[in-house]
Amino acid sequence: MIFPLNYMRFYRAGRERYYSDIFIKATPGQIHAAVGDAQFLLAPRLEDGAEVRGEYFSDTNRFFAEQIRNISLFLGAFAFIAILISSIGILSIMLVSVVERTREIGLRKALGASKGTIVSQVLNESFVFSILGSLVGLLAASLSARPFLNILAQDLVSPRLSDLGGLHPLAALLAFALTVAAGQIFSLYPALQAAGLVPVDALREI
Repeated sequence: MIFPLNYMRFYRAGRERYYSDIFIKATPGQIHAAVGDAQFLLAPRLEDGAEVRGEYFSDTNRFFAEQIRNISLFLGAFAFIAILISSIGILSIMLVSVVERTREIGLRKALGASKGTIVSQVLNESFVFSILGSLVGLLAASLSARPFLNILAQDLVSPRLSDLGGLHPLAALLAFALTVAAGQIFSLYPALQAAGLVPVDALREI
């Protein structure tokens, strides 16, 4: 057994040294026996009312893995809702844009613009909106990710976790790509609506 005596050491008021934790290294399959041996050996040294409790790193690792999984699920759901809301916003903006430019679209079609050209125009505008929105969102996320994650980790996992870092570059890239892709998908409906306008009817719109 290995006892790192300099780890987790503190002193009482009377300057008598004692330890709050003792770590034991055991061979696989002998963990429970090692804990029992430690409890037996340390029992005579304990003060009245004190006891030796065995905790296993496997249980601790399992606990942290579960908490990290919960945090990941929460952040994933939050990201999904954020992307959905932003996509609906782009859909609304493009629908309003198509309605306001009905006469312009009708005139372009009367002058020979194809449906593909109209669809491309609407999707290109949506692409620009998606990029601008993504950049603003990533800027806000990069500024708030570190304090938000630290608070979340301390509340759900352990108060000892004080610095988990900021926004991961791969996460930022994935969020950017998903937002732009979702914006393009949600813009297909207004783009097809614009491409389906009849030039004569569109030119009659006031």
